[in-house]
Amino acid sequence: MTAYLYDGDLDAILENIPTPPAKARVLVDHYSSLADRFVGQFTTGLIDGLN
Repeated sequence: MTAYLYDGDLDAILENIPTPPAKARVLVDHYSSLADRFVGQFTTGLIDGLN
């Protein structure tokens, strides 16, 4: 059986993770939206990924 560092529930794990600063959150949101836009264009054929 695999030994995990923490066998508690997810909420208990997340309580110990600090909230990122606002500027970091804005950057993550911005780049996530760019990635979503790229994937959307790629999947609809607007971008040819191999040429």
